[in-house]
Amino acid sequence: MKAFFPVSLILLVGLTLATGACAAAKKSPAPIDDALWVIRSDGELSCGMKKGQPLEAAAAELERAGVKVLESRKSNDGMMRIQMCGAATGSLNAFRIARKELEAAKALGFGEAPKDFQGSKP
Repeated sequence: MKAFFPVSLILLVGLTLATGACAAAKKSPAPIDDALWVIRSDGELSCGMKKGQPLEAAAAELERAGVKVLESRKSNDGMMRIQMCGAATGSLNAFRIARKELEAAKALGFGEAPKDFQGSKP
C-alpha cells in the first residue's frame, strides 16, 4: 500500500500540470487596446467555380504592407445569397489589427468590420 500512494501522487501531479499546460496554450491573444477587425471578401464563388483566397495569403498581404495581424479567421457576411452557381458566397477573411494600421489595410481593399462583429466563424 505504501508504494501505491507515491505513484498515485506522481500521476495526479503530472496530469494536473499537463492539463494546465494545454489550457494555457489555448488562450486567445492578450487584448490590445484600440484593436479592431477588418474584413474583405475572399472571392469564393458557389458550386466550386472559384476557390476563396486562403486566410494565410491575405494575412501575408497585410504583413507585407506593414500591418501586424493580431488574430485571424474565416467568417461570413451573414447575408442571404441567391442559389445560383457562380454567385458570391459571402465568405470573408477577417483580421484583428491595431487601429493605427487601418488606413494601410483599407489601401489593400479591407474595410472596418461592423462594431458588433466579433470575428465569428461561419
